[in-house]
Amino acid sequence: AGERLPDIALLALDGRSVGLASLAGTPMVLNVWASTCAPCRAEMPALQHFADEFAGRVTVVGVDPLDDASDLQAFAARVGVTYPLYR
Repeated sequence: AGERLPDIALLALDGRSVGLASLAGTPMVLNVWASTCAPCRAEMPALQHFADEFAGRVTVVGVDPLDDASDLQAFAARVGVTYPLYR
């Protein structure tokens, strides 16, 4: 907590490269997950609720390096996740 993350490059679902530093500005919850991980899938509604409740004060970001963009978009739509997801 309180430490700066390195400015790693994330791949947005639309194919853009996004530097982690460009998302800075508020405290961040960086959730690394995979659609094949049952506990990861189970926690996503709680993370979405947290993101909604603390919008503007905390940024929630999901990173799934294993799945492709179309699968991530379909999964996010199915479970109602609106916070940013990256690969």
